[in-house]
Amino acid sequence: MSGTERTPAMSFNGGRLLQRRNDFGLKQEQLAIMIGGSQSQISRYESGQDNPSTEVLIGLADALDTTTDYLLDRTDEPGRPIFHVTDLDEDEHLLLRAFRAKSPEGRRQALRVLQAL
Repeated sequence: MSGTERTPAMSFNGGRLLQRRNDFGLKQEQLAIMIGGSQSQISRYESGQDNPSTEVLIGLADALDTTTDYLLDRTDEPGRPIFHVTDLDEDEHLLLRAFRAKSPEGRRQALRVLQAL
């Protein structure tokens, strides 16, 4: 890349913020409290009227258990990647242990039940 070319700017996706907030059953006010912001600020982000700073973007991703890449439209996967066993919370550990204790048919049944939820 020459010195005059620029990489495309990242675009914050307010619709994804709204969807993720709704997935967690949070009101704008609740999310604002979680990140130390205001309800009107969250509204502006969701409507595309404003973009969060890097610090706020990280706070939003943490509060909504997602990644900044998802909120910036760089990936379509809303969940956080799992790189290490320490990335799993207690419930995820319990689910994994229960899943591994099942037979192959039991695992398929468990997956069908989870996918139906």
